[in-house]
This record gives sequence, structure tokens and C-alpha cells, in this order.
Amino acid sequence: MSKGSPQIFTASSYCKVGLEDPSGAWSSHSVRALIVPSLCFPMVLGIPFLVHNFLVTDYSSRTVMDKTSGFDLMNPSAPCPHPPCTSPVQHRCQIVATYEETLELKKTIHLEFKGYMRDHPNLLLSDPIHPIDVAAAVHARVEELSELECLAKLRDVTITSFHLISSLSCLIFYLPYLISCLILSYIVT
Repeated sequence: MSKGSPQIFTASSYCKVGLEDPSGAWSSHSVRALIVPSLCFPMVLGIPFLVHNFLVTDYSSRTVMDKTSGFDLMNPSAPCPHPPCTSPVQHRCQIVATYEETLELKKTIHLEFKGYMRDHPNLLLSDPIHPIDVAAAVHARVEELSELECLAKLRDVTITSFHLISSLSCLIFYLPYLISCLILSYIVT
């Protein structure tokens, strides 16, 4: 083959490949990659790879975003530093220290509250709770129901009068025509 003519290669084998961001913040779904010797790049990722991993390419802003996580593969963020590893004994000591601090805060708040209530004794007095007056509650409900019944009757009267007014408006619309017919019939006879 000459140097200027394109070469044709056949791909007869594949391997499963999963790609990952160097920081470990993003990884792709595993895909089957065809093995083709003598490519111009070590790996070529095509549209099926982009679709399978929900990747969106924006050429003007030079980004390749994962739609599901919002991760930008072309502009990855700096990896977050991991907290230092502690032994189980150190972890237990931290929990106990936090618990003791919480107890001290509770004691301080309790003492402050007791002092405040001692300085303001009228806050302890409250209005007496009256028992429910059943007769008054029944009377109020009966009045409410009678008002609802009156409103329902008014609604029915309003609907009826609206229908009457709408039928009268039709008559008023045809009134000039009716009058002219009456005048013509009077003149003719």
C-alpha cells in the first residue's frame, strides 16, 4: 500500500473497559471496546460510549458533563482531602469527649433557665383551663347550620333570578324587531 491511501484494519476481538477520573470522583459504566492495532490514539471513545454514560458535550464551553451527577470530565474539581484515619480507641475517646461537652452545656442551660424562672415567678402562673360548655357549643353549631341553610336558599334564588334575567335579555335583544313587526302589522291592517 502506498503512503497516501487509507489503510483498512479489521477488529476481531474486544475487551471490557471501565474508565475513571484520576481523582476517583467519577467512573464510567463498563463498555466493550474493540481492539484495533495501529490506531492514531490509544483509545477512541465514540457516541455509543457518550450515550451509555449520559455524557453531554458542549464544544463552545469545552465541557463534557455527566447528566446524572453534574460532573465535568474536562474541568474536574480538585479532590477533597480525606479525614485522617483514627483508631477505634481514638474514635471512642472523641465520642466520649463530645458527650461530656454536651452534658456540660445541658447543665449550664438548665441552671440559666432555673435562674431566669426564679427572677420571673409570674411566668409560672397561667390562666385556668375552663371546662367545655357543651350547651354553648351545640347552640353555636345549630346557628352555623341555620346560616348555611339560608346561604343555600339565597344561592338558589340567585340562580333562578339569573336565568330569568338572561331570558329577559334575549327578549330585550329582539324587542326592536318585535316592535317594528307590530308597527308594520298595524299599518298594513
